[in-house]
Amino acid sequence: MILALDTATPQASVAVADRGTIVAKNARIVTTHAEGLLSLIERTLDEAKTSIHELEAIVCGSGPGSFTGLRIGMATAKGLCMASGLPLIALGSMNAIANSVSEALGEQQAVAVILDARRGEVFLGLFVGGVALGDEIAIKPEAVKDKLADRPDVVIAGDGVVTYGESHFAELKRAPERCQALCAGNLALAAQGRLVAKDFDDLHQAKPRYIRAPDIRKPKLY
Repeated sequence: MILALDTATPQASVAVADRGTIVAKNARIVTTHAEGLLSLIERTLDEAKTSIHELEAIVCGSGPGSFTGLRIGMATAKGLCMASGLPLIALGSMNAIANSVSEALGEQQAVAVILDARRGEVFLGLFVGGVALGDEIAIKPEAVKDKLADRPDVVIAGDGVVTYGESHFAELKRAPERCQALCAGNLALAAQGRLVAKDFDDLHQAKPRYIRAPDIRKPKLY
């Protein structure tokens, strides 16, 4: 049994999975993830009729996504691991979506995960069988089709498809609707292989995957 949490987007989500089946999940839109993540975790554990001490691991979405959200999620997951002695699995946000597409359409299906990166950009990653084919990048949405031109078999998934789909991706084939969401439930299911293999992250070395520089800039001196 594992607890998964995701804070990469304005929606905080938490899920508990038992042997590859989601037994409880909750989500809420937040202005800051610090305001209710712990209460969301507590509610989800209660609904799963379990406690932190009965878990085998904690899974945390490592991004890309909201800079502040990712930091809060990772800090919360690490704190829970340190307090309970549980191992941490830090899993890329795109991997979770790619895994859900592979489960639905088969291991050989190529999927381009497109996440809304704000500032008029998207994060793009290409996967087959849930495995990344190269590095994830941040690009303009109008450049996505050119990047995927040599993969006519590809399907697209992710919240960037919702944001820019009609204007930039209308000609590309979409993955099933149930595979599109970046959520803790998908993270929990995608982490099963690493749990079985006991492939855990070092608590001190694990960190969010930002891909691009943060929006924060040093103030100008006058």
